[in-house]
Amino acid sequence: MKKLMNMFMLFCSLFAFSGCTDEAQLLPAAKGEQGWYVNPYLDNLWVKVKANEAGLDIWDICQFVLEASDLGWDQKYLKVALTNLTNAQIRTEGHHNYGQIPRYIGGDTETTSFDKNNAEFLMELLSLERMLYYDRLDDVNKALLDDLIDYSVYAILDDPNIAVTYTNIYVMRAWNLIALGETLPADRTWGRSMNVRPEELAGEGYRLFRDWMAEIRENGIHEHNSPTYTGVQAECLGYLAKYTKDEAIRHEANVALEYLSAMAFANYFTPAMMLGGVQSRCYYKGSSNGKIDNIMGGLIKGWGTYFFNRLAMWTPTEQARRINATYPRLVCYKWGRDPDMNAVGYYTEKYNISSVGRTYTGNANEKTMTIFLSSPRQKTLVNIVHYFDGRQDPYGKNYINGLARHLQKYALGRSQRNNEFVAMVSGDGSERGDTKKLQSHIILPSNYIDEVWFGNEKIDKWLSIGNKALPAGDNYTFFLRFDDVVVSIRYLYAVDINGRQATPRLYIDTDGTQVFTPGNAMRITTDLSTGTPAKWTRGTVAMWWRADDGITTDEQFAALREKIISAASTVTDDGSRISVQVTTPDGDLGFSGNLVRKVFPQAVQANPTSPDNKEYWGFEQTATIGGVEAENVLFTVNGEDIAGPIFQKSNL
Repeated sequence: MKKLMNMFMLFCSLFAFSGCTDEAQLLPAAKGEQGWYVNPYLDNLWVKVKANEAGLDIWDICQFVLEASDLGWDQKYLKVALTNLTNAQIRTEGHHNYGQIPRYIGGDTETTSFDKNNAEFLMELLSLERMLYYDRLDDVNKALLDDLIDYSVYAILDDPNIAVTYTNIYVMRAWNLIALGETLPADRTWGRSMNVRPEELAGEGYRLFRDWMAEIRENGIHEHNSPTYTGVQAECLGYLAKYTKDEAIRHEANVALEYLSAMAFANYFTPAMMLGGVQSRCYYKGSSNGKIDNIMGGLIKGWGTYFFNRLAMWTPTEQARRINATYPRLVCYKWGRDPDMNAVGYYTEKYNISSVGRTYTGNANEKTMTIFLSSPRQKTLVNIVHYFDGRQDPYGKNYINGLARHLQKYALGRSQRNNEFVAMVSGDGSERGDTKKLQSHIILPSNYIDEVWFGNEKIDKWLSIGNKALPAGDNYTFFLRFDDVVVSIRYLYAVDINGRQATPRLYIDTDGTQVFTPGNAMRITTDLSTGTPAKWTRGTVAMWWRADDGITTDEQFAALREKIISAASTVTDDGSRISVQVTTPDGDLGFSGNLVRKVFPQAVQANPTSPDNKEYWGFEQTATIGGVEAENVLFTVNGEDIAGPIFQKSNL
């Protein structure tokens, strides 16, 4: 007994951080019992599962089921977890969300905003449980799991209208149907009253995956470079590449995974250990901290990953690793069928600068212009990113249904050459009914940087200025110094909805304490209206962004400032056509095109029953001056075709 007590005290001292107490469920007991493997993370996860309090993410419960099964925990713990999921699932016949499950325990089941993808996310993990650990379950838990699957299959098949461009859900559905179809016993039907046989589930999954492969071979991955959803895509492709029994599908999944992996390594900004570049569907406004970051940290640095990520993990090709280690690198890729659905990013060991030709969905957080900075003394800083906004919410703090809801439907033009781009945004902010004031924001780091300049004026105490206008005499130019890197932003044109000159101002909010993961932020904001803009008015901003390194002396910096401030530029806007051009130190850079009234493409539903047919200001770029011609580039790095040789391996 004394020996056992000493062991207990040792465990508590070593793992006090894990919540070691005198509660029985937290103590090592006997083989197969919770705590035997001394897994503090799982111990703490069990505490959440056991409490089952409102707000608990069902994914946490699913992760517990998977990891506890893998470690051989006693069936009584799994029964609690599976019962919690069972009790949350909607099983009332005739209910409009029959078979679905709220994302969070105690969550709403009635409103129209209910996310019908929840059943997909539930099955992404529980299909793994059915495939890999079913034989470890006792009869009670087998029945609980099979019932969860039975109702979920109904919910999935009851919502068939998923567009191939809704990448993470489309690929997840393919995985779910293939995994369940190949695993479930053929002696019964599934999906409750739908009475679907397993081979039918698998067949539909195969079809979905083949259709998606055909899409990305031509147009790239639509839900592109998303910190969260690129990770979901990687998980599901990793599962398919490892676990499907169909050799042809497994081969194609490996091809797709090689392509996605090369894309992730190309856009991953390793100096800061986060996804770089422009990003669709990004929930991390000042940084990147999503699923793909977790996966890439494991692949590059060997960092610990989530258990279900480890089940999906793959071995990157030497080409992918070579791409990531190449500096500088110019990454170009397309992500859709339209000519402006393309992205360009330039990566060095100190910064990356990126731009995109248009927004993704019109319904998500998104980064269309970015600069990331990093150095050995400070690995991560707040991203420099532009947002077009109608809610006076520059930092995206006022969520609606989990999203910041910055504006997405507006005219966007740009031209990028390596370390610089010119870009234009123009619109009225009428895509939603909550636009209060039309504004252009550039979010900037407020700490960990060395100097802030307004033209040729150094701002010594920028965190205490409150707000200050950029100087017209220095062409509304802003400079930021970080180590030997200089970020230059010059406003070439800023006009409000009444056609009047608008003045960009630097704001320090709450003494610069707008907190993001890597630090604090400040902003340059240009007011483009005094109130709600009328439909078909336009506020417009045109900018020139540039990053330079190797600027080690004040003399070098002064010479660079002079080049940026004095560079000749022209902007024309006649109401139907816009052209922007600046003579940079590296030559002419710009674009021109037509303002048009367009309907935003539906990216989520294949055949929308309620299409978003509201017209908005769009831009059809007709000429690119000095920048990369990226319209028909599937995926290149420094001009090398990466996508072509990969997809040549496909048999479809």
